[in-house]
Amino acid sequence: MVTLDLILRAVKSHLSFIETKSFLLLVETMSWDAAQELCSQRGGDLASISDELQHSMIYNMTNDMNVSFWIGLRDDVNSWRWSLNTSSHFVLRWEQSEPDNANSSEHCASISDIGSWRDRDCSVQMPFFCDDGMMMMLMGWSEALAHCRTLYTDLSAVLLSTTNQILADELKDRHLQEAWIGLYRDSWKWVDSTTSSFRPWAPNEPDNKNNAEGCVAMSGDDIGSWRDRDCSVQMPFFCDDGVLVNLEKSWSEALAHCRTLYTDLSAVLLSTTNQILADKLKDRHLQEAWIGLYRDSWKWVDSTTSSFGPWAPNEPDNKNNAEGCVAMSGEHWYDRTCNLEMSVLCQRTYS
Repeated sequence: MVTLDLILRAVKSHLSFIETKSFLLLVETMSWDAAQELCSQRGGDLASISDELQHSMIYNMTNDMNVSFWIGLRDDVNSWRWSLNTSSHFVLRWEQSEPDNANSSEHCASISDIGSWRDRDCSVQMPFFCDDGMMMMLMGWSEALAHCRTLYTDLSAVLLSTTNQILADELKDRHLQEAWIGLYRDSWKWVDSTTSSFRPWAPNEPDNKNNAEGCVAMSGDDIGSWRDRDCSVQMPFFCDDGVLVNLEKSWSEALAHCRTLYTDLSAVLLSTTNQILADKLKDRHLQEAWIGLYRDSWKWVDSTTSSFGPWAPNEPDNKNNAEGCVAMSGEHWYDRTCNLEMSVLCQRTYS
């Protein structure tokens, strides 16, 4: 029997973007209040739907799943209000005879797989949609690491060029310059302990400026080149599954973030993966984002191994001997100071 859980795990975490609006479909089933709390912990709220375009996107994500999902609409005494505390909402999708407040106990709104809305008992357990409010937050690498590990699995380990390109495209789509991934200097290792020879370093990277660049960021250029950066630099970051978290976090923070909420900082082992991530950065107009590579020489935070390393030219350079974390910028990687704040790519592991 094919269950909703199997379907959702097959497609993993389905993240869709509507202009500057994004929705995250979460597989966990829980009450409306618990779902709202989890969305809040992720930096957002249960999804608010303000127009036909947003409604259509959510409908397309749930079509034919034969299950309902919580959205952020709730009966507040005399009116329906969104969890974002706005009274205006798109009201044309109530199912016939809904809302009916059956047994005077239905005060929360759900959306069905056919796109209609129903009021339901708020204690009912069901999957839900979050507004992905985190997307505009920046973190240093360590903070991004904590963020990914809290809400996902880890900062993204980018082991393939295809993965790198996906993440690069994500940065590009959001006009982000860079985002943290799960690579840090030790000499360079992926945080999930994966191995890959792939290292798309930017020109003259890694340079370990001032002997302080022990983490890796991906640049938001066309190819997602990598640079070693000071791990304290605050920037966005990639968690596993190429989840771009636009929080300003240091590399260590990004690692913790990915490991809490996803699986790990992104390990980029193939050029195809790198290009995907590079496109994400470019699409979002981000300069760079942390990935899960760090200097050891470079390791992925989940201990995976890969020879893939699309370092930007002259990267990693370990400027000032302080760049021990890795960020993606475009398709290339850069070692960066780990306390820099940037977006993050988290990854999620499914059993």
